[in-house]
Amino acid sequence: TLTSQNGVAETSLTQIGPENAPPEIVEPTFLDLTSSSVLIRARTVTDGGSPITERGFLFVRTAVNPNPEIDDAGVFQRATQGTIGQFGLRFNGGLTAETSYSFRGYAINSEGTSYTEVVTFNTLSNNANLSNLSLSQGTLTPAFSGGVLNYAVEVGDTVSAMRVTPVASHGSAGTEIRIKGGS
Repeated sequence: TLTSQNGVAETSLTQIGPENAPPEIVEPTFLDLTSSSVLIRARTVTDGGSPITERGFLFVRTAVNPNPEIDDAGVFQRATQGTIGQFGLRFNGGLTAETSYSFRGYAINSEGTSYTEVVTFNTLSNNANLSNLSLSQGTLTPAFSGGVLNYAVEVGDTVSAMRVTPVASHGSAGTEIRIKGGS
């Protein structure tokens, strides 16, 4: 509105639209992924001007529902404590190895529900078998076999270093080598 009072022009502004909005929720991430567990996180940035009454996660096998929402069939919904800031949920076991899961964070206030984008991950394999074990020097005793867990290696006196290369049967499995009597 433009008015003139005593010869001076004044402008006053009126806000159009709602004062409050649904909460803002961002940054869905996952950490500590194994074959059966994961930590998922998100962050509420603002409450939209109205108190957050609930926030949490929606979690589901991707084959069941790749875009989970509240009250969808087959979707696990878990509320967490707090209102503003980072929050998380740990699944300690119970997930199936080599399976695709989808999740998203949500936050609710009196103005509505907000969701993060959907994040999808695949749990790791629990197959820790080796398909091969090779040496840069020496000979394995016994000869390599997928079911053998312990080997001996004999090398000559002039060998000062050697490379041991394990190859996992499954691409997402980890490998570890333990050496007795050496470093």
